[in-house]
Amino acid sequence: MIGRVESVSGTVTAVRAGGSRISLAKDSEVRQGDLIETGPGSSIGIRFEDGTGFSLGPGASMALDELVLAPSGGGTMALNVLGGAFGYVSGEIGKISPQNVQVRTPVGTIGIRGTKFGGNDTLVVLLDDAGQPSSIVLNGQTILNLPNQAFLAADGSIVILSEGSVYSLFSAILSILPLRTSALEDPSRLAEIAPAAGEGSSIFLGDGFTLTLFNNGALGRGFIVQGPILQSLFEIGVPFPLPSSLVVGGNQPP
Repeated sequence: MIGRVESVSGTVTAVRAGGSRISLAKDSEVRQGDLIETGPGSSIGIRFEDGTGFSLGPGASMALDELVLAPSGGGTMALNVLGGAFGYVSGEIGKISPQNVQVRTPVGTIGIRGTKFGGNDTLVVLLDDAGQPSSIVLNGQTILNLPNQAFLAADGSIVILSEGSVYSLFSAILSILPLRTSALEDPSRLAEIAPAAGEGSSIFLGDGFTLTLFNNGALGRGFIVQGPILQSLFEIGVPFPLPSSLVVGGNQPP
């Protein structure tokens, strides 16, 4: 065993090295040599023995080529994403022996430097929050070192994706395995949704929430939270004061 299933939705199977196929459920073992496959509308989050988190979205597949833990810490990891959306959060091996982590994808072979990243068949994107000293090394060359910076395989360009684009592309993997620091846990991220940011500005808060600012004559200034029911935001106890200029639902004057 090299890890366990932390979360699963829909139909996910593992093809063992000997050819047998099994259905995966929460707490199922995953082994070296497994081929993990997700069905339509399905996803999986795996926690490897070193603490590495990996998630696959619908219609994806990944080969677990190698995971070896060194007695003194660190080790070696090699994963091969054959297709579909995926997400990665570094564990012990990535933090102690980043040079020994290799993730092959349709876009290229990724080396990491203490990183959270995601990708699919057409791009790779750095998912670390601002201030994290991380980078993605794609095909031997460091190219991504800013939050939401993405490499597009079609033309080789490098772009910065909006929070909305990241959530749209990777909502399945973001929900099945935490990849981002939630604004519910990090009040400093409120700066990203300050009123000065302007009408229509959005941010993915984590925990399934997306917040969008608005300001119009009929409703006034406020924000819309999309995701879990709004009541749950208050039931869990928001650990930061909302700016006075923001009104939930906009049902009061700005």
